[in-house]
Amino acid sequence: MIDTASRLLLRRCIRATTLLGWDVIEAPDGPSQITLVDPAEILYSEDRDQTELAISRQATVLIDDGASPATTTKLSLFQTHCVAYRVAVFVSWVRVRAGAVAYMATAY
Repeated sequence: MIDTASRLLLRRCIRATTLLGWDVIEAPDGPSQITLVDPAEILYSEDRDQTELAISRQATVLIDDGASPATTTKLSLFQTHCVAYRVAVFVSWVRVRAGAVAYMATAY
């Protein structure tokens, strides 16, 4: 099951719901497929000693609004009194068995 913190973090880019008690994650920008995952069959590892945190007050960020045609806006962190954070977390995962993940392409 997806924990509450993960649901809040993912809420901005995907929609998480349930179907018959199972977690369903809908990704509007994902591939046209249905993927079934047995989370009990996935091993996950995180190297917390290698986590990197960077903070910047003097950078320019290009903001893309996703419209067509593409338009970008430059945002100066210094001029707008903003701060940018970059966090890199090193993770790895592996399937315990081959049948832990299955997918099927869809045409809709």
